[in-house]
Amino acid sequence: MIRVFCSLLVLLGILAIGRNALCAECSGPDVCCITDPEKATAPLPTHVRLGMRIMHIGSIDEQDGGYHAELTLLARWPAGGLRPDPKPRNGGGDYSVALDETRLDGGQCFHEERLVGSFHTHFWLQRFPFDGQRLRLNLEDRPYADKELVYEDALWPNTISADAYREIGGWQIRDYPSLTQKHSTFAFPASAPHPRLLLVEIPVQREWMFYVTRYFLPLFLIVALAYCLFWIKPDDLGSASSIGITCVLAIIAFQLTQADHLPRVPYLTVADRVYVVCYAATGFAVLAAIREAFLVAEGRLDDAVALDRRWRKLFPALVVVAIAVSAFTGWRSDPTGSALVPGELPPAVAPPGE
Repeated sequence: MIRVFCSLLVLLGILAIGRNALCAECSGPDVCCITDPEKATAPLPTHVRLGMRIMHIGSIDEQDGGYHAELTLLARWPAGGLRPDPKPRNGGGDYSVALDETRLDGGQCFHEERLVGSFHTHFWLQRFPFDGQRLRLNLEDRPYADKELVYEDALWPNTISADAYREIGGWQIRDYPSLTQKHSTFAFPASAPHPRLLLVEIPVQREWMFYVTRYFLPLFLIVALAYCLFWIKPDDLGSASSIGITCVLAIIAFQLTQADHLPRVPYLTVADRVYVVCYAATGFAVLAAIREAFLVAEGRLDDAVALDRRWRKLFPALVVVAIAVSAFTGWRSDPTGSALVPGELPPAVAPPGE
């Protein structure tokens, strides 16, 4: 008798677990939970309209290559059609689903899923700190072929909460999210259908005024201080060298402070190019001071004074031109970032028999 009772308890537990798993998979009406194409009562392919509401974007971290957000993914399709099942493929370790609801209204199924956590995304930083980024949510829908289910090309509803605008520090949301569809380049086995990818991109723009006031203005002030070396008497090498070395160390400190918050990228950003010009300008001013001291030691004071007067005019003009050219070159190089795949290997060679 005890064995029979225990067996019944185990059976009831298994049924409860199965029921809970089924409810967790689809909590809506039966006509909104169809996943088998043979059981669909609406014409195929099922047309699905995706939508999104940005609830919150907490942080954007270029160093870790991701962002933390709360995103509500919306889906609408005809009742009796196939239930879409897009899943994020770039979710971080703390990614979770905070809400999963399915409703039936007016012959249409509505699914609302709230995604909370970190998501990995690629950052293209060549224009830093005047750059804009596209935060990606990469969705993958594997169960269905194109003849069974298709997605509409535009997101709707497409909304952004007021909290998302307020709480995104150091950035601005510059436009509504967009949707791009493609198929994965990889399938296993190779003859299998390639999974459908739905790439949702949130365009954001960096608040560049912070970097201009905290980094670039002090940096240009340091270069202006190095420019003062051309106004010091040519025979006062001690004062000139101390000022020049101080300027170089200050520039190094500013760059290290900024670089500590960025990933180690295999290219120069606009900020890096400006720093290189400032390094070169400050170093040149120090070398010019040394050259003038040497001319004075050789008894050629007039030549040293003439050198000073010449560079008082040329130095600021050359620095401005060099900064403008280097920044423009960095801005124009590969504007899409498509060629920035560091260390990309050629396709692997199949082993014998494959």
